[in-house]
Amino acid sequence: MKFLLDWINSFDDCATVWRGDEHVFHLTLQHQENCFAAAKATLVNSRLSQLDCVRKRYARIGIQWGDGSDVQPIFFGCVTAVPTRIGKNLTVLELLSRPDDAFEKFERLKARLKNSPVWDELFVPESRQDDPTYLLEGISGLYYWDKVTGELSVSDINFGREHRVINRTTSADIDLKFCSDPLDSINIRVQVEWIQKAQGILDLSRFISKNFADGIINSFTGNDLKQRFRRLHYGIKNSAYKLLRCDVKESDVKGAPSFYPEYSRLFEVTDGSGGKRSIRFRRHWFDCDCLLYWKYRQKRREIANITLENSFQRIRNACPNRKTINIKLRSIALRSDVLPWMGHTFYAADSQVAFGGYVYVCVQAHRSGNSFVPDQDKWHCTGKIPSAMPDASSASFFLTPRGQLAVMHAVMMARAHLAWSTRCIEVTFRGSVEDFASITLDMHVTLNCQDLPGGSVTGKVIKTLLFADGKTGRQYVDITIACSVGKARHGVHLELDKHTEPLINYADQNYANDEIFVRGDKLSIQDVSIPDFTSKAKIDGILAPSLMDIADLVDDVRIANSPEEQESVMNSVMHLRSVDALKQALNHSRTQIYLKLRNINHKMTLEHEVNVTAQTSWSAPEGVKID
Repeated sequence: MKFLLDWINSFDDCATVWRGDEHVFHLTLQHQENCFAAAKATLVNSRLSQLDCVRKRYARIGIQWGDGSDVQPIFFGCVTAVPTRIGKNLTVLELLSRPDDAFEKFERLKARLKNSPVWDELFVPESRQDDPTYLLEGISGLYYWDKVTGELSVSDINFGREHRVINRTTSADIDLKFCSDPLDSINIRVQVEWIQKAQGILDLSRFISKNFADGIINSFTGNDLKQRFRRLHYGIKNSAYKLLRCDVKESDVKGAPSFYPEYSRLFEVTDGSGGKRSIRFRRHWFDCDCLLYWKYRQKRREIANITLENSFQRIRNACPNRKTINIKLRSIALRSDVLPWMGHTFYAADSQVAFGGYVYVCVQAHRSGNSFVPDQDKWHCTGKIPSAMPDASSASFFLTPRGQLAVMHAVMMARAHLAWSTRCIEVTFRGSVEDFASITLDMHVTLNCQDLPGGSVTGKVIKTLLFADGKTGRQYVDITIACSVGKARHGVHLELDKHTEPLINYADQNYANDEIFVRGDKLSIQDVSIPDFTSKAKIDGILAPSLMDIADLVDDVRIANSPEEQESVMNSVMHLRSVDALKQALNHSRTQIYLKLRNINHKMTLEHEVNVTAQTSWSAPEGVKID
């Protein structure tokens, strides 16, 4: 067996005939997760000239077995430094398996991830948008550069595309190392902020009328009340409100006189000659027409707390190891140019409104009625509202489909962090070049040895080191695997054929992608429970504007000098027995309506926390049995 090095023109040079341009005297070839493979080769009797040292850029290294001419390629790479000459016969080369199009391949990987179920622009911080490592952390994956082809692919942290079983009778060349304490649990706090908006029209007519006796507006100073009522909107200083209609008109009440009396009781007065006579004052009854437009705007912050327990084998009596991750979603972009549809409103052609999660364009100018359905033929639907939330007035982001997706992202991230933490035992073993030269980082290995815990360990290959020394004749390969101390037995001994279709399990569906391979448990929204609190309109503020009622908008309606009070005032001056005194008393006690509205536009941020219930525990695969 000997090692050959051929100079090639590029990474794509796939010449099958090996010339054996250089004889490799000493070789160290290392490869580990998320890194390019690196080689350091010492050439003997190299034919490189000083000029060649600059011109030569690419090389391939292979193993020639016995006397045969077949060569197994084990490395393709580019020269990273000017070759170093050691004496007359030895030349040292440093190479890296970084293809010329590495950047383009990295960009294609990012594009594939952005088009896969693991991607959500809200969930990925702006500073990490172009970082595949961050995206893969959420699905227990890592990227892998092939040291021979230079191809970039994605691999699972516990399983590779291929599985190798290795049997050993002794543990003399096996090293087992404990790396860290697994996490007992993980808590993820997902925070989102948005501007909650809502608007509507409220009919105050009945609300005002019920504050009068008999439930109808009435007064002995009716003409004055009519003028004051029409000027009621002048008293509204809050920018969140506007009176669309505010008027009263005389009501032709019908019924028994005791129900709707037309006049006041009798008052006895004296006339100018000293005689007595009885008079009554006319009572005015009114129908009220009062429509109030309200506009709600509130800064909102919602936090979803998700805690996932980890079930694993205890390695030692360690203190509880818990972790909290705070994730702030990117700002929710709601369409500010499209307002919700409203009744009793004039819409010009080409106006846009939002209704039921869709955007509509007005095709015929009209005044809207009480509901959208009768006028639907005057609108054209252009599609769904292009925003994270279908309705800006929603009480909760996490109860929307996009919010549920964010929750599932968080649960997947929690699982991934727990899985990474349980991959805490590294096993390194040594073997011959003949047996182990073909082992790659896209494999998981089962190592059987009676001296190992449980007699067997299974782990993902995370590092390989090939060493060959022409001076001493030593040649070997060191393989390092990472083993999980989870309790789940599923998949540990699963044979994965190299042609198995790549699979991502996510969001209750199976997604296949020819170039992404991540193996894991299927996750669906049924695995988590998000409490529906939208029926609670008030939790330290208004969360659900759709459930707002008149009590949320109107703080108080006060009637000053009601007809009953006016009669009482006139009765208090009866001792004067004067018509003018009664009229003056009535003039000083005119009926007035005071409307006090609540402030529904707050500058402060309304914060609400949601405790999401996930499955009580989760476990990574059992790669090593230590219980």
